[in-house]
Amino acid sequence: DINKEKQTFHCYVCHHGGDVFTFVADYEKISFVEAVKKVCEIINFDDPRLHKNEFKQAPIDENIDKLYKCITELQKYYVYCMQIQEGEVARNYLASRNIEPEQIEKFGLGYAPKDGRATISHLQQKGFSLKNIEDIGIALVKASGSSDSNAGRLMFPIKNHNDQVVGFSARRLVDDGSAKFVNSPETKIFKKNSLLYNLNNAKQTIKRDGFVYIVEGFMDVFALDTIGINSVVALMGTKMTQNHVAMLKKLNV
Repeated sequence: DINKEKQTFHCYVCHHGGDVFTFVADYEKISFVEAVKKVCEIINFDDPRLHKNEFKQAPIDENIDKLYKCITELQKYYVYCMQIQEGEVARNYLASRNIEPEQIEKFGLGYAPKDGRATISHLQQKGFSLKNIEDIGIALVKASGSSDSNAGRLMFPIKNHNDQVVGFSARRLVDDGSAKFVNSPETKIFKKNSLLYNLNNAKQTIKRDGFVYIVEGFMDVFALDTIGINSVVALMGTKMTQNHVAMLKKLNV
């Protein structure tokens, strides 16, 4: 029951009720303070007291920021290489798995060309040092020079909850005896046991739905996405950790 005059609500089934702020907090699954700010935003009301307890942004670590920029450029390069003639092998594989072009774009899938030295050269031309490239975990040092360790593979970018690329999972496209999947090594920005695949896309619908599907891998996420289920994350083959649980608890799951 909603009382417009008193601006309150009450449920006669569970006996829960409250004012407009409680209603918004329950509906959006956010804290009471966040609900107050949201209501003020809706009615275009502002007050300095609303901003007193806001956290100041931490200073940016330039070295870490360089790694984020480097790996983001790499992901763009992989996306580009998916579209060239050599990338047809990756496109054909995805088509055989019924992955739609819209999903390829949504999840940022790409292809690492067989000439791994060209990938390194591309990043260096963009202004990144070999040290930067090594620090994002893709440089394979050979006698002939550094090369991309993911060369010839389908690339799944892995993003953190802030939608930043932090690593990759690389799937072989030719049965050459190598591992089917190769994940980025641990780096300053990639900690696999602290990441859930697709959380960057799913966090808003998880808060709205109040539940989440936890699956094993990328293809499971894509399969559910195909039928309109967005509140899904993948463990990427690892066991559930306390870090994962803590991340989901922040979304009130």
